[in-house]
Amino acid sequence: MATGMAPPTLAVVVLLIGAAGAFQFEVQPSRTRCIGEDMPKGDVLRMKYKVSPPQAGVINMILTDPFQKELTQKVGEPESSVVVTSQVAGEHRACFFNVGAIPVTLDLTMSAGASAKDYDAIAKKENLKPLELELRRLEDLVVSVHSEMQYMRTREQAHRNTNESTNGRVLYFSLFSMGILVFLGTWQLYYLHKFFKTKKML
Repeated sequence: MATGMAPPTLAVVVLLIGAAGAFQFEVQPSRTRCIGEDMPKGDVLRMKYKVSPPQAGVINMILTDPFQKELTQKVGEPESSVVVTSQVAGEHRACFFNVGAIPVTLDLTMSAGASAKDYDAIAKKENLKPLELELRRLEDLVVSVHSEMQYMRTREQAHRNTNESTNGRVLYFSLFSMGILVFLGTWQLYYLHKFFKTKKML
């Protein structure tokens, strides 16, 4: 497992709101930096990174799905690229472990959905004209947006169900607690009445 690549570290998670992004950040020795991308099922994630200085730093990378299942791993590569298709919906995380002795700078580009596709390769493979390629790009963009909306709707429904379930449990617990308090109050009154009657104070 990739957790053995480096000592325990403090992971920093950055959620990407857009479909594509370029980042540059420093990774200290024996530290980890993580990037997270929230994706619906079936989306394509394309990632490319480069370490500088390449001869000085040793970076290991692991990409996991929302269930912490390892999707791919790169060990000691100063420059690499990864393309994966999400099998489950949720946050996919790429973590970079600096197992070297000096800080390194990491340049990272990530894209998901329609922006992650290599349209130049598609055009060559299918012999598409520029207009046809642009139509394909727009079609993929519409499908990607629709998929993202469906994913967000599913997440919203799941949160709503969780809230309703939690509210129901809180209500039942409140009623149960109230019943216990009423029972204890009644029992105390009965006990005091019996106590005073025994002492002939009533």
